[in-house]
Amino acid sequence: MGQHIEAVQAWEDGLKLLETSVERVDELGEEKIIDWINISLQTAQVVHRLGTDGPGVSHKYQHVCYTPSKMTEAEEAEWKIEQFQKAVRHFKGVLERIPAGNMEIKRKIRLQLARALYDLKQFDEAMKIYEDGFSNDGDPQWLYKAAECLWQQEKKEQAYTRLQQLIGTDPTFADAYGMLATYFTEKNDTTNADESMCKYKFYSWIPSFCRHIEYNPENLAIIEELNSDNALECVNTTLANDESRRSTEFLAAICYRHYHGSVENKAFEELEKRAKASEGAERDFIGSTLMNLIKDHQSVCTVKGAANALAGMKHEDIFEVLEYLLPQDTNPIFSMDIPTALGKLGDPKAIPLLMKIIENPMSQANEDSDSSDGIFSSGGKNRLVIESCLALATFFNDEKAKEVLMNGINNQQTHEACLAVLCDILEIGALIKASRITEQEIQHWHEDFLNHCPSGRLDKQAFIEYYKKLYPREETNKSIEHIFHMIDVNNDGTVDFHELLIVIVLIDHLNDLESRLSFVFDIWDDSEDEHIDQKELENMISAMYDRAGITDRKGDQHPKKRAKEIIAKLDISGDKKLSKEEFIIGCKNDLVIRNLFAPDT
Repeated sequence: MGQHIEAVQAWEDGLKLLETSVERVDELGEEKIIDWINISLQTAQVVHRLGTDGPGVSHKYQHVCYTPSKMTEAEEAEWKIEQFQKAVRHFKGVLERIPAGNMEIKRKIRLQLARALYDLKQFDEAMKIYEDGFSNDGDPQWLYKAAECLWQQEKKEQAYTRLQQLIGTDPTFADAYGMLATYFTEKNDTTNADESMCKYKFYSWIPSFCRHIEYNPENLAIIEELNSDNALECVNTTLANDESRRSTEFLAAICYRHYHGSVENKAFEELEKRAKASEGAERDFIGSTLMNLIKDHQSVCTVKGAANALAGMKHEDIFEVLEYLLPQDTNPIFSMDIPTALGKLGDPKAIPLLMKIIENPMSQANEDSDSSDGIFSSGGKNRLVIESCLALATFFNDEKAKEVLMNGINNQQTHEACLAVLCDILEIGALIKASRITEQEIQHWHEDFLNHCPSGRLDKQAFIEYYKKLYPREETNKSIEHIFHMIDVNNDGTVDFHELLIVIVLIDHLNDLESRLSFVFDIWDDSEDEHIDQKELENMISAMYDRAGITDRKGDQHPKKRAKEIIAKLDISGDKKLSKEEFIIGCKNDLVIRNLFAPDT
């Protein structure tokens, strides 16, 4: 809350500075009056939210923070009133000075002013704004707000009149039936009270964009069944077997209400199935319904399902939506899976979007955020990068996409994802194009591999033996074990020729110093914490000694001593271990250390 209070104070000081430059605000020049309006409106909106939330609530980077308030209940109530009064003053000032002709802007600000007046219990003034608003544009929301003002003043008969007028304008306005149910209950009119409550529940459940579901006993029964343990059966039978628009909207309503699990999944599956099978106006209707789910979503999962279905039906407008949502898909817990939808859509325009995410990962945390914000957001950003790598596999025939994936194996953030993609999609033809290896070499290795291993799979020990045959004295057993675990992406304890070829491609691809050092670092990062500590470095040095045939390991040559010295020399951060960046920079700048870890570069 402190930051918001400070911001409001700064804005109000800015307003005073502008106001003191002239005798009257209206005498400010056009540019300054626009500044005054913008600052006043921002101030009004923030103080109104402060009054609504209370002194113990603050908003930061899409997170809501709660802290215990030291105020008494009476002090807190008085503090809220002060905020609402400030909001009213600023909103009124803005409305007075917005140039004529900006009717839509004024309409929105009047609505905000009326809410602040309502919170101050200045119901008559708020009601006048609402009724004037209804006279101007006929929006039934204004009438409902006017009815609320009358209800709060115990003018319930007048409120009832406004509600009847509202329902005549929009018979699907759910909240109106809720208030009517209370009105009839107080009148002991149980018949109308029950009917109003039924309509309230019905129209509250049906999303506003669903216009083919009428209020009738059959549809009420479907909603009741969907809210019971028989929901999945209802989807699989009643709705799946009915291809009407009413049924399609029921399926969309299930997704909108976010039923979770098998019920929601089945609804989205059926919607996508109908979309793919439909043509013309029916296809447009289903596409529009799915687009409305994204526009009016109440849950990230709804966006995820609708985007996936629209991508599956190759909807002509979904690419622009996915392009907009892609950089926002950073929630570490609730993912929209936008990269997956882009891959499913298969539009080549997605390639540069995905490449941008992979090649220029967003910073791990906003510089102005606290540590908890950084920890919360970084996981989602890492996930987005990895999912973008996997989605880019759809476009592997594109040379730029292929190059990004190949280069991604040298980046610790994308290494595993790119390796998994390459293991999954690379075939002999692609390998030939992706490396300097000839087709004859691959055919020879394949024949030799089958002669050595007729079953077509190598366990760890057999892999070590075969790897040494391909690369005599190239690596130690320990190094080869690490390579084995890196390419055994499904963790079944074996590798096939397909996976073995990935190693060959990697070795062929790692022909520059930085790539080679990055690869060596990943092999020896046993803890997978993106750092090499002294023990890991000792093992690494011992393996390099084995590879070079060094037997004298006493005194200054002892792996433990050398590891300690190297960390002391390369450790820039002072945490007594090496990050990949420290390792690569140190090796580049020190020929002796570089020759130890990458002697062939």
